[in-house]
Amino acid sequence: MRGDATTEYRYGSLGSKEAKGLNVASPTTLSTGTNARGDGVVTMFSENNMGNTIHEQRHGGQNARNELNIATGANYGVAEEIGAYRAQYSWEGKLEYRERPTADIMLQRVRAGQDPTKVTINNIGQITGAVVNSIVGPGFIPIYPPRNAAGVLIIPLDIWNRN
Repeated sequence: MRGDATTEYRYGSLGSKEAKGLNVASPTTLSTGTNARGDGVVTMFSENNMGNTIHEQRHGGQNARNELNIATGANYGVAEEIGAYRAQYSWEGKLEYRERPTADIMLQRVRAGQDPTKVTINNIGQITGAVVNSIVGPGFIPIYPPRNAAGVLIIPLDIWNRN
């Protein structure tokens, strides 16, 4: 990101005034305007932990390397999230997330004394497109691929799932 002379990269906290003003409620990296020099500003909003900060930093780096365009969403797909989750895993040594399993898998986990919706990955190679696409947020609503407020896909599935 240091080499990207036309973009200012900043960190932002989810609880900040800026995040609230932009209706940012979950970790994200997005274009937040321009600075006094007229350069684009990319803000990496994260939770208060290093793993999540590294995840969002990866997206900033992807923008700086022209692997994706934060301002337009161009070239953003599951591959960019795989890279970000793998960077997060590299720091934390595991990846924990929530999914909405089938009834059979949920019953298996309950019988084993496990949280039926929590998954822990202990091998970086297990972080795949299928895993990313299974991650859910509050209310067990899938967070990938991204959708608008009406639930309509923002990125067509064939583009999102490209490798």
